[in-house]
Amino acid sequence: MPALLEHESTHFLVARIRGELSQMELKEFQGAAGPLFKASGDMRLLVILEDFNGWESGRGWEDASFAEEHDPYLTRFAIVGDEAWRDQVLMFALAGLRPVEIEYFATENEAEARSWLAEGL
Repeated sequence: MPALLEHESTHFLVARIRGELSQMELKEFQGAAGPLFKASGDMRLLVILEDFNGWESGRGWEDASFAEEHDPYLTRFAIVGDEAWRDQVLMFALAGLRPVEIEYFATENEAEARSWLAEGL
């Protein structure tokens, strides 16, 4: 399974995405993460892209209902991955269009991403 969820603490979730992300895997992640976002009220999300190959082809990726419903509970969202994916991943995450702070960090800067996420906790 390319998308693995780790609940590291009350306010900290980590998603590890490997290979090609499917819509079903994204929906499974959202189903598991949604209640944790609401229970926390101040969730910080770290997405780590490992050997990421993009998204499966097909329609349906435009659904932003999860973000609309759960953004009030998400404070910061960091993505760690290969620089080649930066622009596409930030566009997919709707960076700049959501009320959530979203930052992208190069693979070698995971510690910096974790530090940025922890600010203000």
